[in-house]
Amino acid sequence: MQLVLDAFNVLHVTGVLPPELAGIDLDGLADLIEVTRFGRGETWIVCDGMRPRGGPARRERVWFSWAGGGVKADDVIVGLVQRSSSPRRMTVVSTDRNVTKIVRRRGADTMTSEEFLERLAADWRNARPGRVRCNHAVSQAATAQGDRSARRSRSAGLAGGVRHRAGHRRSGERDRGQGRPTAGGCAPVPSPHRPFRACS
Repeated sequence: MQLVLDAFNVLHVTGVLPPELAGIDLDGLADLIEVTRFGRGETWIVCDGMRPRGGPARRERVWFSWAGGGVKADDVIVGLVQRSSSPRRMTVVSTDRNVTKIVRRRGADTMTSEEFLERLAADWRNARPGRVRCNHAVSQAATAQGDRSARRSRSAGLAGGVRHRAGHRRSGERDRGQGRPTAGGCAPVPSPHRPFRACS
């Protein structure tokens, strides 16, 4: 299964994730996906706008794509499904009715952002010996995001405030998912399901 989700839709849903996971950013979302049922497949997280400097790191099975100037994430998602040779293997996460209507015509499955987050939360709660691992993974993502924010603030001559609640991290640990990017910072596009290069 290939999952394609609208980052803006998902991250702006409130009241679904438990308090321990509330307020996650793109890195936290990617780490949470990796330790739930969706981590077995491939995930495209499509974002509006341009890729920010110091943006989230590409994972082994989770890629990030920015729509760019003058293009909506919805259009990128629709284009992915329309150009796919196997749209029936795709699941689109979006609350936009027009998007879901179009991709369903191509045979893709859909779910709302609320449904997606409910499944993530259920997997996180139900993980038994893996529950500690899941919690640590998300906590690491929060800590890493805080560290990146502080570094950016210091480099700009501002007070280094961490903008995300973060858990404790042992000295010497590496952030999860900080793999070496390919040339140009873009993920390669294996066929047949990824018709374009997505910057990570």
